[in-house]
Amino acid sequence: MFFRYLFILVVTLFLSNSSYAANIILDNQSRIQYDQFNGKRIACLKANPSVSGTVRKSRKKFIFKPTVDNFSALLRKLKKRPTKKNLKKIEEINQFITSRNDFCNSLVNPKTPDVPPPPPPPSEDVITDVEFNLAPYSNNLTETDAKHLFRRAAFGGTRQQISVATINGLNSTIEQLIEEVATPDLQAIAENLKDGDPDPTDDENYISAQGVRYIQLLYAIKSPNQLKEKMAYFLQDLFAASYRTLNGDDGHFVLDYLDITRRNALSNFKTFAKQITVNGMMLSWLDGKTNKVGNVNENYAREFWELFTIGHDTYTEKDVNEAARALTGWRTVWSNEKWGREVVFSPKRADTGQKVIFENTAYQRVGNFDTNQLIDITLDSHPKASEHLARALFKFFVRVEPTNEILIELSNDIRSSGYELAPIVRKILKSNALFSRQARRVSIKTPLEYVIGLIRLTEVPFNFNEVDWMLTEMGQQILNPPSVKGWDDDTYWINDQWVSRRMNAAPDLLNSARYRSEGFTLANLIPSNNASSLSLLNYFISIFDLKLSPEEYQRFYTYITNYQDWNGDNESWNFESGTPEEKEQKLRGLIFLITNHDSYFMN
Repeated sequence: MFFRYLFILVVTLFLSNSSYAANIILDNQSRIQYDQFNGKRIACLKANPSVSGTVRKSRKKFIFKPTVDNFSALLRKLKKRPTKKNLKKIEEINQFITSRNDFCNSLVNPKTPDVPPPPPPPSEDVITDVEFNLAPYSNNLTETDAKHLFRRAAFGGTRQQISVATINGLNSTIEQLIEEVATPDLQAIAENLKDGDPDPTDDENYISAQGVRYIQLLYAIKSPNQLKEKMAYFLQDLFAASYRTLNGDDGHFVLDYLDITRRNALSNFKTFAKQITVNGMMLSWLDGKTNKVGNVNENYAREFWELFTIGHDTYTEKDVNEAARALTGWRTVWSNEKWGREVVFSPKRADTGQKVIFENTAYQRVGNFDTNQLIDITLDSHPKASEHLARALFKFFVRVEPTNEILIELSNDIRSSGYELAPIVRKILKSNALFSRQARRVSIKTPLEYVIGLIRLTEVPFNFNEVDWMLTEMGQQILNPPSVKGWDDDTYWINDQWVSRRMNAAPDLLNSARYRSEGFTLANLIPSNNASSLSLLNYFISIFDLKLSPEEYQRFYTYITNYQDWNGDNESWNFESGTPEEKEQKLRGLIFLITNHDSYFMN
């Protein structure tokens, strides 16, 4: 009898882990996810229609793969001892599995009532293809264009920003993105983190790396200077460094690294390179603090050229050693004022002898140059320096390789401007290339772009700690890249390890918002609580900028105009006549499906 009760308890607990919002994944739409990405599909919920009350009350969700049988091990164990009690348990388990399988089959092939066919998908802005060049984009800025622009030049646009951009036009919108609006300084933001999130300053002197990540998240989500924040992210990826090699009391180096990338985001690249080279986090990350006369460390010199400024096969090993000599003298020492270490230049550790770099080339330089002079010589003299930056900027915004003509033009502009970033960024963002067909939805959003874009679009209440954890689970803990190469692109973000976390990002954010903000409902996202199912569907397809085939639109339409009961049967349903609970559940499911469609994944 004890084991019988134990078994019933196990099954009950198992069922209670089913989704609170079960209608999120209750029909064919749930099988749209990622076929072309990771070859796996979400099959169905762990749910038993005979205990719908238990399922409906649970606040947790659990999705499982169809190949997994959670009772197989238990059945094998019971079959080894075929006693009367065990046979009874086997029978009960098999009955449960049969019931579960029947339920899951109904999700794949639901019994759909007779409903009229859906109307055609809503019309989209017609994309007039333009040549892939740097000529100014002269077409009117449509809503589709504006959404595309804000995905590239920002971490996604708010609904208001998109609307205003279509009125103001491209040139005015770009100038507003470049022109900086005053915002609170880093310390002011650090002191005003709310909602129980850790303060980056635990006391007057101590700064935590986690707190600095919250600062960057706050800027990425809330700052009106979105282009600046996107460019700061670009510079962090180009001159990649991590706080992993720092001591626990060196968090101010991380704050300084963030400040340098933000301060120089749309300013002078040479100034940025000089400041980031002697940042405490970078000196620790690439061993610059151990580099001294007579015992040079070549790590930073090598990466400065190979990854940061001129690229592969553009220098010799002797060049690296000579450059490392120019970089000597920097170290970190304890500071009571900072309650941690600070960067200082020690003349006794600096190599002041004559150096020769890029020997036997037209751009060879000889002299007793130091760190700043090495950077100037590299960027001003080496022919690949401006080209390297031009390619990096173009690929960051346009997401495809530039043509030789584009590369030459941008490279010349960079040199003539003295490495000013704003004019180059302006030219790329206003170009035909950015708005050409071959530049649209060609890369997978990074976790930062995906999550921050979702928050900015829906404007849901959020928690820094939760968002930081969510990004980490997706494979991108900000300010902590996997290597000096920075973050990888595209399919790197949708491997098995991280894709399931991305799939549940929207439901998790929305669930969290309900508990973090009294009175928040998903109805806040729609123009009217009385919207019809059809107008609601078309509205969400529009604001999330989804691209659906007629077949996909049919499935979405079936979902929004039907409500499936716990026996797997569909009933005709309209949003206007639904209860508040049904509306909330249906909206949650719709957003889950939309944010897991491949077109929403793409940037």
